[in-house]
Amino acid sequence: METLEPGEAAELGLSHVGGCIPMADGSFGSRTALLFEEYSDMPGCRGKAQIWQSELDLWMDKAASLGLKTAVHAIGDGGVEMALKSIERLKQEDRPRLPRIEHAELLTDDQIERIAEMGISLAIQPVFEELWGGPNRLYARRLGERWKRTNRYRDLLYAGVTLAGSSDSYITPIDPLRGIRAAINHPNPQQRVSLIEAIDMFTINAARAEGLDNESGSISPGKLADFVVLNENIFGKALETLVVEITIIGGKIVYKKGV
Repeated sequence: METLEPGEAAELGLSHVGGCIPMADGSFGSRTALLFEEYSDMPGCRGKAQIWQSELDLWMDKAASLGLKTAVHAIGDGGVEMALKSIERLKQEDRPRLPRIEHAELLTDDQIERIAEMGISLAIQPVFEELWGGPNRLYARRLGERWKRTNRYRDLLYAGVTLAGSSDSYITPIDPLRGIRAAINHPNPQQRVSLIEAIDMFTINAARAEGLDNESGSISPGKLADFVVLNENIFGKALETLVVEITIIGGKIVYKKGV
């Protein structure tokens, strides 16, 4: 849930809250993602913070004191810097549960190093690159040559960062197979990942980012029986031909194609 009041999430009394989220910045499309340098197609504009740094720090402190899982929406390098400053404060206070960052689309080398050192997980959306990445497309228009530094999946994995695949629905469809395809076909070849790495993003890494990898995220004895059955071997066929035939949750079939 996106909220400026962590207490609202705590009062729901839910057994599990995936994360309550403040917005550090906006998006590239609206030129509201906060950048260190100005937008290439709007001189003088560097985006806009959606919350004061002091407010974000206070929000983080309150959420941590309530024991909530939290995440921060941050897309531009300026927005990510705000998130990192708040998280670094929590780290100094030895808080047991550090927030993850949603999106983190434009990162500096220094930021990647700090994310890795603190063990921060990132929730990433590979289909964003399919839709807007590459030369002569939205990211290139907004960022110029910086489009080559968007969604640095390979660099992040090399640094040891946990990347949790997601869709940001309704922005892109809830379609993990499409997300996997997008991750291995990143417009920047230097940031492409292997099929195994992409599958991990949408399975065990997603569970790990939620702190649930002991009970879900892989087909293993003792874990929840949550998985899908595909029409073909994911390692042997073109990903475009794959279709989910059966979905099983908690050991029960909840979906069958054609039924």
